[in-house]
Amino acid sequence: VTPYIFAGLTPSVMYKVSKQYHAMYGTTFKRILETCCELFNVSVKDAMSKSRLHEMICARRAYMAICRNHIGSNYVKIAKTLGKNHATIIHNVRAHNDWMLVYPEYAATYRQIEEKLKLDKKYEQTNVAN
Repeated sequence: VTPYIFAGLTPSVMYKVSKQYHAMYGTTFKRILETCCELFNVSVKDAMSKSRLHEMICARRAYMAICRNHIGSNYVKIAKTLGKNHATIIHNVRAHNDWMLVYPEYAATYRQIEEKLKLDKKYEQTNVAN
């Protein structure tokens, strides 16, 4: 929840709306990151590091893609959760689409994350319609 979406609301009201949103959809940045790390077999601490190991990159990239594509977070907010620059997030979200086509193991694990978080396309469309 950003002031741009809820212009004119006080911070306390924005906080309540944000809590209701996360309660309704059941997803938070922390939960998404923990799920990505769990399925890619890395610790949250390692995923937050500057490591360039493939497993760490996969976990971070999946996290960024889910935050952007499924819960609609902006690049700056995602960047702040990882201590990165927003340009890094833009690059990784774009690269995610290529990786889904090139790396079948990455794509399979990403789909497991979606399933575990209940974020697949069918789920989103049903909730938006209701």
